Amino acid sequence: MANTGVCTMRHHVLALLLTYSAAFLGGANTAWAQTQNTVIAPQERVVSRDEFYYYDENKLRRPLNLSRSVAVRFPTWKPLGEREQYLKQFGPLEVRQIAQLYSRVEFALDYMPTLSQDARAATIKRLAAEQDIEVAPIFTVDGMDAVVDGIYLQTVTPMSRETIVRALGKYFGSGIGIHEVTPEGDVWHVSFTRLFFLDSEKLPLTVLSVANLMQASDALPWVKRAYPKFAFLNTPVIPSISVFPMSGTVGEERTVVLGFRIFGKTSADVMIEDSDIPELMQGSFEPKANGSPPQSSFWEVIGTPVKEKLMQVGPNEWYFEHRYTLGLYAPEPEWVFSSLTIPYMYRGVRKQMTLPATTFFVRPHLDAKFALQDIPRAFSLPVAKFPGFTQMEPTRIRSWFDPAADMIGRENVATAAKIAFGLSAAIALACFGTFAARIVARRRLAHKRRGIDRMRLAALLKQAEGTTDHHAAIQAYHGTLSEVLHAWDSKFPRRNVTYQDVKDCLGASLEHLERALDLEDLFGDIESRNEASFSARDENEVRILRTNMRLKIEKLAAELEALKKGAENELLGHALRD
Repeated sequence: MANTGVCTMRHHVLALLLTYSAAFLGGANTAWAQTQNTVIAPQERVVSRDEFYYYDENKLRRPLNLSRSVAVRFPTWKPLGEREQYLKQFGPLEVRQIAQLYSRVEFALDYMPTLSQDARAATIKRLAAEQDIEVAPIFTVDGMDAVVDGIYLQTVTPMSRETIVRALGKYFGSGIGIHEVTPEGDVWHVSFTRLFFLDSEKLPLTVLSVANLMQASDALPWVKRAYPKFAFLNTPVIPSISVFPMSGTVGEERTVVLGFRIFGKTSADVMIEDSDIPELMQGSFEPKANGSPPQSSFWEVIGTPVKEKLMQVGPNEWYFEHRYTLGLYAPEPEWVFSSLTIPYMYRGVRKQMTLPATTFFVRPHLDAKFALQDIPRAFSLPVAKFPGFTQMEPTRIRSWFDPAADMIGRENVATAAKIAFGLSAAIALACFGTFAARIVARRRLAHKRRGIDRMRLAALLKQAEGTTDHHAAIQAYHGTLSEVLHAWDSKFPRRNVTYQDVKDCLGASLEHLERALDLEDLFGDIESRNEASFSARDENEVRILRTNMRLKIEKLAAELEALKKGAENELLGHALRD
């Protein structure tokens, strides 16, 4: 079904490009010429979430989500105050200057983070209709804000800059406004004069749609790959220094936290060597007062540092920190950790992050403007004595059970109360123990479905992905699938699980997993390696088959983990009801 959809889309794109080329080359009797009254005006912009996607290196379609911000620039010069006042009429929460982050854009308009994707697209369309500004959507890519900065174009055979410019002009027209074509490694970077929405004579194109049309169309055989270039508006690592408490007394222990927020497609995108992270009071990582560090006898690092491991805190976002305990005995009132630079690797490219400076304060034990003699002495209030005053015993308060207690004996009543309290406590403890035993027993039953370890699953998938022989790779994916099912329920065989085994063991859960994953199709793909025609299949088709297998196995592991948690919650509910 997926291949059929791709072919249909390619035929549609091919027909669209052929029609557009014929119209551009002067076909007066084409469909474009016959319907010229319905052609979209150049100034009208089409903003649709259906066009916000790109193709990755595996030629799979990846959707793009809109950020809460929109990039804006003015085509003509205006004073800064006038520009900011003009942009405030569109109702943003904040107007930020971001030219230092991306030189082709002047401002970013930040809107409510609770707006839906459709509402954000409507905001972009409203701004794009303005004649005095030029806008571009800001997407969330690998957890970071990014704008589309042209496209990367890789050709099948080497081509010159002039040839690429003429080829693009032939298919899309000169109105798209190519700014420059520059080489970057084995690809060409094609940038445009406009930010995102292009001035095409026939089609309402954007930089994204140009890249996607070139990638998906079979009418451009000289294109090996076309995909957007993203210009990120924030760095992949955001470091910070924090001191707790920020204001304390001389000698008070403080916690110094060195934190790192990391963004990327995977956590491996950013590599920070532990040896590159400074240790407290070593090198430049030390507090200074008036530009000088404290003397060695006025500080100490207490205990050993706590180095937390990298943990995921959100989609495409990770965090880790180093914590130190510092004792500072110098009386200077203000201390500063100066700015530092730390090297790191981002997708194989060496970069540097900058730690911002941080200030904390020291208070003396006593404020100097007060002295002990200034504190007033305590005084007492005299109590007046009245003639004839006598102290009487308070009247005894009677209760309804006093007659019975007097008849039985108050000591006997107290003893009976203690016995009743003890019996009540014993019954309560027995009920609690029974309840706890039920929960433990049911949890042990639920934990029989334990699921595969995530690191083990990642290692198996990586081993299968690294196998060059397709037959052996699919066999490895079959082994991984078997181990996932066996780890979840030992009823599954450890090797060579079949679809019949799945139907026998999953029971009621099979229907849910079939809807989510199409397991029967997955096992069919695995068995296809034994067919005689397997070796003759297209290389790209087999690679897509392997990629789909990996994704389905990862999703199966996640679905089984969700079923496990659901079973535990259901058993706990039964225990509570019992």
